[in-house]
Amino acid sequence: PDTVSSLKAKLFYAVFHSVSAFCNAGFSLFNNSLGVFSDNAFVLGIFSLLILLGGIGFPVIFELYHRYFLGDRSRLKLQTRMALFVTMFLVVIGLVVIYFQSIFSVSMPVSEALFHSVSSRTAGFSVQDIAGYSASSLWFILLLMFIGASPGSTGGGIKTTTFGLLIVSLFNTIRGHDRVHVFDRHVKSNLI
Repeated sequence: PDTVSSLKAKLFYAVFHSVSAFCNAGFSLFNNSLGVFSDNAFVLGIFSLLILLGGIGFPVIFELYHRYFLGDRSRLKLQTRMALFVTMFLVVIGLVVIYFQSIFSVSMPVSEALFHSVSSRTAGFSVQDIAGYSASSLWFILLLMFIGASPGSTGGGIKTTTFGLLIVSLFNTIRGHDRVHVFDRHVKSNLI
């Protein structure tokens, strides 16, 4: 932003905020969190990507690295598949809910709604004052914060895989199934 003048200061701010985003820390050196970037969808996208990478967990990152960069074509582990699926599900659901709830309170573009969907789960950055959000948006953000990130990640919460297994277990119980199957794999009942 314009408030940072020298190249050395810009590099420091860039590295600081990049580490803060990847670590899902939510620390910002600006008075209004990341409000200075509210009109910059590209920067919000970079922050969202860093938050997601830190939030999916190191085991998932390593497995994806081995698969796509080292050519290991073995089947993805259940944790990896659950972490990726639940993360993407929560991001999309969060985007839809936050964007449509913003119509009734604080108006925001899709890029900001997507950023808040990603950030609210673990990082805590914001581009708008969330005090202006509707009560239902705030409750939904609290739910996203409670679920949080994936195991072995830099984020908190009950973890995406725990939430995913609870939902699958609930649906299996409703259907009367004794065994829990996720992505064509059996999950032992003592793990549930």
